[in-house]
Amino acid sequence: MLLLIVDVETTGTNPQCDRVLELGAILYSVPEQTTVAQVSTLIPSFDNPVESINGIVPSATQRVGQTYAAALGLFEVYLAQADYLVAHNADFDRQWFGKAPLPNSPKHWLCTAKDFVWPRVRRKKVSLSSLALSYGISGIIRHRALADCQIIAAVFDRVHPLENFVQQAIERCLCPQPGNSVAEV
Repeated sequence: MLLLIVDVETTGTNPQCDRVLELGAILYSVPEQTTVAQVSTLIPSFDNPVESINGIVPSATQRVGQTYAAALGLFEVYLAQADYLVAHNADFDRQWFGKAPLPNSPKHWLCTAKDFVWPRVRRKKVSLSSLALSYGISGIIRHRALADCQIIAAVFDRVHPLENFVQQAIERCLCPQPGNSVAEV
């Protein structure tokens, strides 16, 4: 099974008027419990009203030229190979897919904040930084897309047996309990 761990950084929280500034993704093999490939790119933007939160300087996004198109093409290759998409707070990330420049996908999403029951975490919903710390991962870079994906991958590296753990999350996602919803695009 291959998971595509994804994260986006945006100019705000409303996909109707805000834009994606950065995409990060890791293609992760569950049986081998390892990262297979990863991609990250800034996406050109002339402004970033939330620069103080994500640290993405608009002028830096202008430096990517056409390389972001190549990165998005690589992302689509990973997307085609993946069995599931994974994100922390997947409801947020999922809403940006299918809006330019991100492709749409009919694949199911798994949320590391809601669909997984983490053995080392006592709360039902956990922040990504708290999850990382509970698995001994420190030196966290916040609010950058690939860094957040790498945190999830590093946590997956520490969960044994990962295949059973992911299967339980899939079952929770596909057979939701009252108050939960199936996370799909």
